[in-house]
Amino acid sequence: MKLDGKIAVVTGGSRGIGLGIVDSLLAEGSVVVMVGRNPDTAEQVIAERNLGPRLSFVQADVSQPGGAASAIDAAVAQHGRLDILVNNAGGSGHFKPLTEFTDDMWRELFALNLDSAFWAMRHAIPIMKAGGGGRIVNISSMRAKKQAATQGPYGAAKAALNALTKSTALEVGDFNITVNAICVGVVLTDLARSGSRLFAANQGITEEELWRRYATEQMPSRQLQTPETMGALVVYFCSDAGRSISGAAWSADGGLADY
Repeated sequence: MKLDGKIAVVTGGSRGIGLGIVDSLLAEGSVVVMVGRNPDTAEQVIAERNLGPRLSFVQADVSQPGGAASAIDAAVAQHGRLDILVNNAGGSGHFKPLTEFTDDMWRELFALNLDSAFWAMRHAIPIMKAGGGGRIVNISSMRAKKQAATQGPYGAAKAALNALTKSTALEVGDFNITVNAICVGVVLTDLARSGSRLFAANQGITEEELWRRYATEQMPSRQLQTPETMGALVVYFCSDAGRSISGAAWSADGGLADY
């Protein structure tokens, strides 16, 4: 297995893209600590997989100061080190014109999509240095590269995350630490499917037809992204095969972004 015995922390790991990442890391031999706010969801995931100490959960709000640090410390206390950090927690929040975006909306969105990764990396890097190296993957968005009306603040937060990824990679290369971002597009999560059902019904078509049209008419790859494909990419960045890649803002959106 590519990541046999590696200790990984995944924020927002109990559902959606995060769960796809968790399952991919587990399949390659990692020991995974999920971090999130909902213990009920996480406990269900842990019970379904029944992997004993290889999969555990730490409750923390990484969008608040100290949340990421406390979760990382709990993982290190449990397993003795930290090899992989995946900053997956995030969300697009409110779709509103800029003139309708309040200060509280702005601060909430940046805390979840940018500050959380900053706090987590700042705390994790000294631990990784002491342990001889590590891998950090930040889950960004194609909105950092391909802007859209009513999504400007979200795109701005993810563009800032890409810049932070690059600058951090330049700082830690001498310590066997890589830092990369994955700019995801539309991913077939349960949340995306729940929204597509209503939209498809309003269009008078099935959900399957809606997604087929989206893939074939808009995506150069003609392939929809899934949590599992995102997880496979994270595994690649964290494996020896991906060791030479650092500072990248890797597009994983089926070719929708221009670069």
